[in-house]
Amino acid sequence: MRQVVNASATSRRASVRFDRRPRASSVRMAAMPGPNRNAAASAVRGCTFIETPHVHHWDSMMVFEESTKSLFPFDLFIQPGDQTPVVNEDHGAMMCEYYGEIGIFAHEEPVRRTIDRLEPLAPDFVHAMHGGTLTGEIFPKYVKALHEERFAYQGKSIGRPIEEPEMESAALATYLGT
Repeated sequence: MRQVVNASATSRRASVRFDRRPRASSVRMAAMPGPNRNAAASAVRGCTFIETPHVHHWDSMMVFEESTKSLFPFDLFIQPGDQTPVVNEDHGAMMCEYYGEIGIFAHEEPVRRTIDRLEPLAPDFVHAMHGGTLTGEIFPKYVKALHEERFAYQGKSIGRPIEEPEMESAALATYLGT
C-alpha cells in the first residue's frame, strides 16, 4: 500500500480511495446504488487503518470507522469470559491480569504508545475481537487500566509457567564469551 497514493478502485458496488499517511491510511468508501438501493441511501464511509506495530504482533493494525466512531482494535481491549453484547462495566484490571496470564504482549510500551494515539479518537464504540462492544463512556477506564496495570509477558504462556532452559557452566561461559 506504500506505493498507492490517491488511487481509486471502482467496482459495481463500491468505490475506495486510499490516502497514505505516516502510521495511518485513510480509506473513503462510497457504496454504489445496487438493485435494492437508491442513490440517496448510498453513504460515504471513512475508515482509518492505524498501524499498531507490536500490539500483539509486529504487523498489527486497527480500523477506525469515522461516521459511527467505531474502533476495531483486534486483540486489544479483550474481556475474558462471558460478556453481554454491550459492555458498560469496568473490567480493565481483569483484562490486564488476563493479558499477563496468556502472555500475548511482549512489552507494555508499544501498547501504551498505541492507546495514546487511540484516545484522541474518542470512539463511541470499541468492537473488541474477544468480548462485547465497549461503549465510549467505559473506554477511558480500559485505557487507564492499560496505563496503570502490569500486563506484559510475565514468564507465562496461556496460563502455564515457561521455564528458562538451564545451561551448564562451561556452555554458559562460552555463550557469554567469558
